[in-house]
Amino acid sequence: MNPATRESSRLQVFKEDRRVGMLSSDTAGRITFTYDEDVLEDPSAVVSVRLPVRRKPYPDHQALPCFENLLPEGELRSLLATSVHLSVGDIVGQLGVFGGECAGALSLWPEGSAPSRTPEYRSCTAAEIRGTFGMARGRARLARALRLGRLSMSGTQDKVVLYRRPAIGPGARGGSPQYRLPVAGAPSTVLVKRDRSRFPGLVQNELAAMSLMEAAGVPTASHARHALDSTLYETARFDRALLPDGTVMRQHAEDGCQLTGRASVAKYAQRGGPTFADFIAALARYGADPLEDGERLFRWAVANLALGNRDAHAKNVSVLHIQPMTIRLAPAYDVVCTLAYPELDDVLPLRFGGQLALAALTPHSLVKAAREFRLAPARARELTADVCDRISASVSTILGDVERTVGEDDVLHRMEAAVRTQTALVRKTLLSKQSVK
Repeated sequence: MNPATRESSRLQVFKEDRRVGMLSSDTAGRITFTYDEDVLEDPSAVVSVRLPVRRKPYPDHQALPCFENLLPEGELRSLLATSVHLSVGDIVGQLGVFGGECAGALSLWPEGSAPSRTPEYRSCTAAEIRGTFGMARGRARLARALRLGRLSMSGTQDKVVLYRRPAIGPGARGGSPQYRLPVAGAPSTVLVKRDRSRFPGLVQNELAAMSLMEAAGVPTASHARHALDSTLYETARFDRALLPDGTVMRQHAEDGCQLTGRASVAKYAQRGGPTFADFIAALARYGADPLEDGERLFRWAVANLALGNRDAHAKNVSVLHIQPMTIRLAPAYDVVCTLAYPELDDVLPLRFGGQLALAALTPHSLVKAAREFRLAPARARELTADVCDRISASVSTILGDVERTVGEDDVLHRMEAAVRTQTALVRKTLLSKQSVK
C-alpha cells in the first residue's frame, strides 16, 4: 500500500526502539498525541519536556511543536510533500513517509510496521552522494533518497544523512571511511551538505565559521570536509553515538522551537520566535547545569554577533536529554557567516539586549542581555570580551587552514573582512566606556 495515503493519519511513535504513543490527525489536519498505557508510569518515555508522560491526550496546540519541527521547512518540505502527493500541511502524512529517522530519538511508523532490529544500509559512492544535490534532477534524487531511507531532517537546506564507519581491516589506518545510505529508518551518524548556487563557497564558510565558534569557547559538533569529496561538508550528529561493534545509539534531542513550544515558522524573533530569556527559563527548569549552559548559550549568542551569522535562529539551539525531563545544551551547529554574502540582510534572528540590529546595541543593551541570561553584568562583559579576543586571535589561522585543506574561494576573503568588522563593532557597541545606568 502507498505509504502516502491518508491511512497514515495514525502513526506509532517510537523513542529509540520502544513504542511510547500514538500520533493522529483529524480531517482538518489537527494533531493529537497520546502516550501508550504501558508507559504511563515510566518518565523515560517522555518525547518532550513540554509533553510529560500522562494519560490525557495532548491536543494540537501542545503536540504540534514537538512533531512538526521534525520535518524539513520551506521549499524542501514542499518538495518532499509533492513527491508523495501530500499536502504541505499534512504533518502526520509526511511523517508517515519520511519520519523513520529524525532529529533526536523519535521515529514514526504507520500501524503494522516498526523500526527494524537489524538496520539496513545501502552502499553509496561519492558521486552518488554528490548527485543527490543540485538541479531539478538532483532534487528528485534527493526526494527519492529521503523516501527510501524514511529520513526527515529539519531545516531548509538540502542535506542527506549517512552512516559512517572508520576504515577497518588491514592497512585501515589513514584509509578512507566507509559510507552507507540508511534504508527504512536505519540510524545515521553524519550529516552532509554542499554549496548552493546562490551561496558559493558555503562549504568553506561553514567549516571556518564552525571552527571560529569553537575557538570562541563554544563546544561544537565535529565538522570537516567530506572524506570522499572536498566539495561536500560533513558534520557528526551530536544526537548519535557509534559503538565499537558498529551499532548506532540514538540520544533524544529537542531544538529551540520544540523546547519553547513554537512551530518552525516562528524560529525568528520577527515571526514571534522565542527570546533568550525563554531558553534560559527552560534550562533553569529542566537543565542539569543551567549556570554552565547559560554561559555557553551567551557565548554562542555573542559569537554569532561577531561572526556575522544572521541566521542563528531558534532551531539552531538544541538540547540533549541526559535523563528523563533533564537536559543539557547541545553542541553548536549550522554556523555560517551570512554577511559574507552581500545580498543577505543584517537583521538579528533573535533579539539581543532587546535589539534586532548590532549597530543599535549599547553597553546598556549588554546589561539588559545579562538580565535575560541571568548573569551579572560584570560577567557578561567578561564573557563578551573573551569571545571577541578569541575570535580576533584565531580568524587568520582558521581561514588559512580552511583554504589549504578545502581550496581557495573569494568567500574566505569576504568572511575575514566581515568577521573583523563585526567583532570590532561588538566591542564598540557593547564594551565602550560610556556610563551605564
